[in-house]
Amino acid sequence: MTNLYQRSEEPLNTWKEKNDFLDDQWRDTMRDWPACQQTEQGERVQATRSLFGNPVTIIDPHTHSDHSDGRCRIPQNRDAGLRAGIDIVFATDHNSLTQKRAVKNIPSMSWGQEPKTLHHHIGLLGNTRRLSTRRDRVDLDMERARKLAPFCWIPHPAGWFTKDYTDEQKNELWRLAPAFAMEVINGAKRIGRAFERHDAEAVILWDRLLTDGIRVTPLGGSDAHIPEGIGSCWTGLPGAELSVDEVIDRLNAGNCLASEGPLLSLHVEGREMGSRLAVREGQPLHLTCRVADAAGLQSVHVVSDGKAERTLYPRDKKLVEDEWQFVFSGQRYVRLEARACDDRRAFSAPVYFDVETGC
Repeated sequence: MTNLYQRSEEPLNTWKEKNDFLDDQWRDTMRDWPACQQTEQGERVQATRSLFGNPVTIIDPHTHSDHSDGRCRIPQNRDAGLRAGIDIVFATDHNSLTQKRAVKNIPSMSWGQEPKTLHHHIGLLGNTRRLSTRRDRVDLDMERARKLAPFCWIPHPAGWFTKDYTDEQKNELWRLAPAFAMEVINGAKRIGRAFERHDAEAVILWDRLLTDGIRVTPLGGSDAHIPEGIGSCWTGLPGAELSVDEVIDRLNAGNCLASEGPLLSLHVEGREMGSRLAVREGQPLHLTCRVADAAGLQSVHVVSDGKAERTLYPRDKKLVEDEWQFVFSGQRYVRLEARACDDRRAFSAPVYFDVETGC
């Protein structure tokens, strides 16, 4: 019988060669596993699109490359995005715009930037020049960012990975009134799926801002620093094969959803998510929604002023369509959220209510 603890008489360099060989095998396995997972994610996205029926363009507005602290080149990120079902991947590197030249001739890619500001980061898409933040106040740096970029947002507003934001940091976001965009799902340091405690805190923060009358557009961004992280979450926009300019227009209109799996749409009185609807007290309103996920759906919630006003339990159905009549009684907004059977989340942009005066 071989004694497993007996000291080997083989030379040390032989053992080193064996260990190096095993390490190479492990690295190859670890590279193959996330690639297979991304392929499965891409297949799920395509199957969900077919079920959903309505055309959707899917983007990842928040990735990093070797032009800052990302680990891979732009083409590798593009290939990972296509594998995961992402139509357009934005390279939003820190304090850099050298990636702009790298993506210009690559289909399915565009550029942006993610600099730091006081208490937060700012995301920019399509900026003409690199933003050098002054870090005096988040709203002042956001104003400077909007002069350089057609769309800006706040990444990971409640924290990310092991970084917990304080109440002081979160409260700074009220300076961005009356309207701004922020991530409600961020995939930093994660592969496969994204939603965790910081995202749960971001959704609570989102509802607080909305209830205070601030219009906040939700985004999903992988914040991937390795290609394997792309596809963990994303932003969906109504419309097939949108150009980058059309994507920016939709984002500025707030007509989007943040997701790591399900697709959804919301209409109130025929007005799509992101719209502002003039209403009066006691007015009856008609809401319609459509939700799909090829993996099956666990729950669908209609949320107004931070409370679930209507909940559906689809019992693993892959497509849910619903309509609901409710009476306006001072609500600020209504939004839709869904959970798939594997707990992946999706959130629609709200429909906002403006109370008519003199009625």
